[in-house]
Amino acid sequence: MTMDTSAERTAAEESMMQHLGVIRDELQCYICHRTLQDPHCLACNHNFCKPCIDSQLCKAVSECPKCGIPMCPSDVHRNQFLDGLLNEWKLVEAALAKTEKPTGTPAKRKLPVDFESPSSSTQDAMTSLLSTPQLNSYKNRLERQAQLLDDSVASTPSPPSLKTATLLPPSSQKQTSSIPSPPCAASSQETSMSVPTPPKVPSPPKSDTKVVLVPQSPPRREPQPITGQAPLVPATQNAEDDDDEIPETELPVYRHDYNDYDEDEETQAPHLHFSPSSPSPPHVLRIAATNLTKEQNQLLLYCVRSLGGRFGQTFRTSRDPITRLPMPPVSHLITTSDSEKRCQRTQKYMEGLAAQAWIVDMQWVVESFKAKRWLAEDEFEILGDASALESADGTPRRCRTSPKGTTQIFKRFCFKQMHDCMEQATSVQIVVEACGGVWKKHGENGDPRGRTVVGIVSKSLSKSKCRALAVRHHPMLIIRANWIFDSISHMQCQPYDKYIP
Repeated sequence: MTMDTSAERTAAEESMMQHLGVIRDELQCYICHRTLQDPHCLACNHNFCKPCIDSQLCKAVSECPKCGIPMCPSDVHRNQFLDGLLNEWKLVEAALAKTEKPTGTPAKRKLPVDFESPSSSTQDAMTSLLSTPQLNSYKNRLERQAQLLDDSVASTPSPPSLKTATLLPPSSQKQTSSIPSPPCAASSQETSMSVPTPPKVPSPPKSDTKVVLVPQSPPRREPQPITGQAPLVPATQNAEDDDDEIPETELPVYRHDYNDYDEDEETQAPHLHFSPSSPSPPHVLRIAATNLTKEQNQLLLYCVRSLGGRFGQTFRTSRDPITRLPMPPVSHLITTSDSEKRCQRTQKYMEGLAAQAWIVDMQWVVESFKAKRWLAEDEFEILGDASALESADGTPRRCRTSPKGTTQIFKRFCFKQMHDCMEQATSVQIVVEACGGVWKKHGENGDPRGRTVVGIVSKSLSKSKCRALAVRHHPMLIIRANWIFDSISHMQCQPYDKYIP
């Protein structure tokens, strides 16, 4: 009964330790393989340590290390429930460490005891232990191997005695190094053993005719065939400026022109493939997004990674987080539009107009993903923004096709913020500077020379306060902030009459 109880207890302990091992594996981080510390959860419900997930977010294209779904910084949140569970698990681990018995000492092996001849003293016990059949067979095998070794040594012949070599004096060494005359009889044996006599060369027959020496003409060099490959020259570009230094996952993928694509293989023109070491084409896909949902952002990240390109958060010039090389400017802005191809007027939309980038609908990304290549953007280009309606139709196309610098419509203006707590003051400053203007915050002194100073007030400020500001800062012109947005929507400075408070 006692043995059955101990066996059941042992089986229960083994089952419990097995379940604890499963729990321990579930509470480990997939990246560092340690117990989770400050656990954070993603949109796919996978948990990781906070330092591990921060290292993943530093990459150009971030994704879940476990399932590969693209992620954004907004998808990461702290898992408070799992954090409390980990605190309780630490107590369980400490209790298990105390209850475990040390198993470092090896188990003792019991030797067989000869019960036929009981030992009366220690010497008799040792004698009985040394007379086991296993030991006797081992002794016999050792004796046979020793006998075979002695027989092999006795039958081996002795090596012949080596003769010592006699050293010749320096004079004799000099004679033997050159071609000698016929040797004497006394030293014929030694010289014949040291240096063999060369065979005699027959002399040419003598003739009475004179021999005229003529200089030999130089050998002809056949012309080398001309190949189409250009000669290789040493590189003069620094290693950090070359595209080969970029990791494979961060190689910029350039857009090919598919407008003249022909399915007939016989009439199709050959495509030019650019290697990473060759000069880069001028058109590099760098995509930004605005007014998209969380699911649309994830789809956009996946398409950029599959079809090639870069994804930028802002229009500011920055460096690649991995290679530290300067990033190309934003070439495409992705947004959503209505049935008339008009989108919302956001900060990035106005930055896209100033940057002369493509402003296309999200449907361009979906159709390109279905075709497995970037399609032409003309059919998906945005017509204008919903705030300016029909009066601003065609502004994105006009800005994109205009010469560089034509979008700097505020290059002669200096705008001053006239009061505190202005709505979206940071966004107004960004779009003003993108269009070439200068923005002065409230209380900031100093007016740049050669620029027209204009005061800006919010659209919600009362008329009485606006009139008081106009009297105090006379003769400065004070207008509403809507004038800046409408001017950018039309990419042309609007009249002041409708915007004076």
